Amino acid sequence: MIRHHEASHNTVFQEEAESIRHIYLRVQQLSAASEALGKGWSSRLKLLISAKESVILEETVASHSYTLPIKMEILMFGLAAGLLLSSTAEAVIRVLYYLGRRRRVNKAAAKKLGGPHNSST
Repeated sequence: MIRHHEASHNTVFQEEAESIRHIYLRVQQLSAASEALGKGWSSRLKLLISAKESVILEETVASHSYTLPIKMEILMFGLAAGLLLSSTAEAVIRVLYYLGRRRRVNKAAAKKLGGPHNSST
């Protein structure tokens, strides 16, 4: 197909030949990289080391950003979920503490009154 476009007498077809060649080479590069990434860690390392002048690596580095894009809705949902979870946990802990304290107070009161197990007769 590339040769057909190059051999054409139409200049538009000849210009398209370069675009098609670029796309074809790009697909080959991506296919090779995808295959290497799927083989294992040694293939990945080899790809990374040998791809110093790779267009893919250059584009990846150029488009890399250290910031994480966060939408306000997601941030607010996370804060609300965290607040709800921590409030629920605190309420459960308070109820358990109250029940435990109430039980200890009842046992202490029963001992003072000489409960059913502590009869002196």
